[in-house]
Amino acid sequence: MSAFGAYRVGGEAGALAGYLLLSVVSYLFPFAAPFTAVVLWYRARTWDGSANGRKLLLVLAVAMTALAALVVTGLPVDAEFTEVTGL
Repeated sequence: MSAFGAYRVGGEAGALAGYLLLSVVSYLFPFAAPFTAVVLWYRARTWDGSANGRKLLLVLAVAMTALAALVVTGLPVDAEFTEVTGL
């Protein structure tokens, strides 16, 4: 069972597309990255589809974990970051 429901309509490709879309949204809204990383690691662990699908989930999980680490530690996560001086 996928976080997006049983993937009967789109099959495995639809489920993977949903997780890819979730990752893109988490990139646009970085504070969702830690939660997305947890979901992706869980789905990669419990994936019952193809090996290539599991590899894609693992790649997305690693990328979201890296982004989540930046968000949690407060490091810059976008190009518009400006250094705070005078502290």
